[in-house]
Amino acid sequence: MLQAFKEIPSNEETTTDKDESDADLSMESMNVDDADHDSQSEADISEDEELSEYDETDDDDGNFYIGRDKQTRWRKTQIAPRAKTRGKNIVKKIPGPISHARDTSTELEAYLKIMAIDIIDEIVKCTNKYMQGIRHKFARERRCTETSRSEMMALLGLLYVIGTRKGHHANVRELWTADGTGVQILRACMSYDRFLLLLRCIRFDDVQTRPGRRQTDKLAPLRTILDIFVKNCQQCYNTSEFTTIDEKLHPFRGRCSFIQYMPNKPAKYGVKIFALCDAKTFYCSNLEIYCEKQPPGPYDVRNTSAGIVKRLVSPIKNSYKNVTTDN
Repeated sequence: MLQAFKEIPSNEETTTDKDESDADLSMESMNVDDADHDSQSEADISEDEELSEYDETDDDDGNFYIGRDKQTRWRKTQIAPRAKTRGKNIVKKIPGPISHARDTSTELEAYLKIMAIDIIDEIVKCTNKYMQGIRHKFARERRCTETSRSEMMALLGLLYVIGTRKGHHANVRELWTADGTGVQILRACMSYDRFLLLLRCIRFDDVQTRPGRRQTDKLAPLRTILDIFVKNCQQCYNTSEFTTIDEKLHPFRGRCSFIQYMPNKPAKYGVKIFALCDAKTFYCSNLEIYCEKQPPGPYDVRNTSAGIVKRLVSPIKNSYKNVTTDN
């Protein structure tokens, strides 16, 4: 629908003669500048100009139609409303690294912001305590010496290297071969036997106090480290205005009471993880491991779809961000 843009005022009459008024009505077209013209006579256009169907102008407001009265101009497009954006649609937190993580300059510093030194030291302490309990089973106790922070960081680095080389399904002995088919950096960091020993002994909690904590939490072996990790993820980065929640099946076939079977997934068996991620950068801001029905206690929560979503979006509550989920 056409919308009237402006009608030229005709307050001043230049003459009362009927012939002159008829001549005014026979004018073909007119252009009006409000700043310079106050009367109709100043905006007259010569009769020899032809009136086209579309009065095309270079005005910033766009092109117009001329009405039958040769005075009214009609916009070809509807005027867009000039209203301020509603306050509830404004994202107040700028996406990107938070001040806690803006001073990072290397990949290692960025990694240690999330996988902090406190987490690594806790893993080293729990792993050494477990090694002390099984050292008597070795013929030579020196083959089960305690680990250190640098060795634990080297172990985590080797696991990343194996993953980038697509070697997570390969035989570990093949990765340590010296005939040119293995990965040389693995042999330079540690021996094959030491790598397997650390993987066997690595622990994330105190095994002596685990039975008591398991009475109220199935995820007791990982709970302390997991909470610190999730907290660091939230303190290092602000998600954008678009976030998403979905599930992931992490492949695992070990002894675990909450292993899930999902035939539509590539791994089919594993641990289910629900995660809140940034839809633009894929950064994981919050996650929760599905442990089925928990024993009575602080971790006995509802595992319905609505309950999981509400817990995951709690860090971005009242931030006016968009959340997309599936069923």
